[in-house]
Amino acid sequence: MKKKSHGRNSLESKAFWTIVAGAAVFLLIISPFELIMHAYTIMTNYKRESRLDLAYAVSLIDPQYLEDLYKNTKEIYDKTPEELKQKQFTDEYRQIFVPLVDEQFLDYRRILVKCREEKELVNCYLIFTDEEKERFVFLIDGDKNDYAYLPGQWLSNENGEIEDLDTIDKIEESKWRLTITYGKLYGFTATNYIDLYDTQGNWIGYGVIDFSVNDFFQKLFDFLKIYIPFLVLIVTFGAHAISRILKRELIVPLDNMANVAREYTARDKVKQTNVTHYFSNLKIDTNDEIQDLWESMVNMETDISETMIRIREVTEAQAKLQSKQDRINNELSIATRIQEGILPRNFPAFPDRTEFDIYASMIPALQVGGDLYDFFLVDEDHLGLVMADVSGKGISASLFMTMAKTLIQNEAIKLHGRPGEVLKSVNAHLMSGNEA
Repeated sequence: MKKKSHGRNSLESKAFWTIVAGAAVFLLIISPFELIMHAYTIMTNYKRESRLDLAYAVSLIDPQYLEDLYKNTKEIYDKTPEELKQKQFTDEYRQIFVPLVDEQFLDYRRILVKCREEKELVNCYLIFTDEEKERFVFLIDGDKNDYAYLPGQWLSNENGEIEDLDTIDKIEESKWRLTITYGKLYGFTATNYIDLYDTQGNWIGYGVIDFSVNDFFQKLFDFLKIYIPFLVLIVTFGAHAISRILKRELIVPLDNMANVAREYTARDKVKQTNVTHYFSNLKIDTNDEIQDLWESMVNMETDISETMIRIREVTEAQAKLQSKQDRINNELSIATRIQEGILPRNFPAFPDRTEFDIYASMIPALQVGGDLYDFFLVDEDHLGLVMADVSGKGISASLFMTMAKTLIQNEAIKLHGRPGEVLKSVNAHLMSGNEA
């Protein structure tokens, strides 16, 4: 039966949320880059479309006319005193450039106005630069009539109306870079530039286009509205798919081994009489470290089972041997007490005889042995003393000692205590029945 530990999360749940957390962290890291790349794409599209719109409008203007207008405007501008240039919005200054505003000029201005209106641009105009003063000097301005500049009027970097010329060159060369400003009338406005050339291919100025980029942030927001739910869906689906794979390839085999391990540890180890096969019955075939672990568990189970069987057999044998040894020890204890009872041990041995005292003791090397002592009265005037050592130890020597003691005492009394004759007679009795 599959058991669950209360208060603990499953590996499948941990794997799923670990994948989700990892994917979320990864997306938090990669999302800014995705957002930047999308912003880059939007800016690149702005750049490309505005260049195409401006290039198309300029292509509708006769190059020779544009070259002549540039030369005439620049010539008048260069000859005009700086004091008068500073009064560019006065009638005196404008009257200098009014001769340039002929019917042909108005026709080409209408082209820029039409381009501005059709493309919903903020403005579209052609300029040349006064690098010394960092100014844009207008050639043709496609702005609304009330705001349109005449040829020769200008915008200045000093007044913050234009970028510095180095930045403009970088913007013109870039694939995505634009000048972005903010105003109350149009909001966020981007400015792009293209180079203008005369009929001989000489650079004469810039075509400039201003257009609203208020939808830039809306486009980013629209991107995020699609991107974030898509990422959430991908993360959820991916985490679920990966967790299922992990469950099949990792969690299920480990879970099965854990369940089998619980069954294995719960078995009756004391009564085990044969090798068990809990782990080998799983049949794990993942061809990876999980399978290596399973094979190790199978080998471990076999080793433990065989060891437990051997321990049980040895324990039973030792128990039988111990029981036998206990019986032997008990018998030896009885033999010891019998042997001690055979030898004299009551002292004083002859309480009626005051002319001598006698005491004796014996400590055998084993529980019983062949050492012998004895003393007895042969007659009223003679005391017999015996000390002997039977060859060998143990019960056999003890039995031989008992026989010898009895024979010696009997023969000594019988033969009136002559030691040589007593021992000769005892020896003959012992050898007659004991060839060994």
